[in-house]
Amino acid sequence: MKNIFLNKLRPAPVICLLFALLCCGSASGQTYRIMLDSSDYVPKKKRWGRNMDNMVIPYFQLNWAIAPDQPGAATLWAQSFNFRLGVDYKRKITSWFSAGIKLQYALEDFYLRQDSNKVLPDTVLHDAEWFNLQNFVAGAFVRFNFDPRRGNHYGTYLELGVNHVLAGGFFHSSKNKLPGGETEHVKISGLTYTNMNYGEVYGKLGWKHVAVVAYWRFTPLFKTGSGYPNLPTVKVGLELAY
Repeated sequence: MKNIFLNKLRPAPVICLLFALLCCGSASGQTYRIMLDSSDYVPKKKRWGRNMDNMVIPYFQLNWAIAPDQPGAATLWAQSFNFRLGVDYKRKITSWFSAGIKLQYALEDFYLRQDSNKVLPDTVLHDAEWFNLQNFVAGAFVRFNFDPRRGNHYGTYLELGVNHVLAGGFFHSSKNKLPGGETEHVKISGLTYTNMNYGEVYGKLGWKHVAVVAYWRFTPLFKTGSGYPNLPTVKVGLELAY
């Protein structure tokens, strides 16, 4: 009877030992699998944003037409300003060189000096007289960065570009004080002596979100056969980018 009883008890330690080994093997297997998964994880590279491969830059500009004045078409440069609202797409080629395209909407005023030399568009003098343009701009540019290790910001850069400008609206306006105290404001549209398309080149020197920009218009605003002197071709101003 004693031998039979001992034979019945012997399998219990064996079963316990096998169960312990199975648990350890299972736990060890789970730990190994977690380490393998974490080592295989590769974070996705960010492709859009400042100093990334692709970047969208919204901004606005204020520019003033400063020169040159031609006889008969002298302007008041302090009042002859240009407001532009734009967005650029920039593609980074290297750490210091990028290229891109741009779209802008621009409002431009040229205020004429009222003196005896004025011939544009006639010799009549007014209390105030100006040309107003409502433009749509498309262009392309290249950008050179001076600090390639700038991190996640614009850095210091030089940008050079060329634009095509479509004058969606081209108006001649004048304003006069009448004897009775009223103010007469005349706005003429559908001008037959203006060019609706013109080109310009520009340079921009920027630091972080602020830039100084200069434009040169290389085509005239008025048709060659009109006989009118050209309005200032050079504008300078400031840009603030988001």
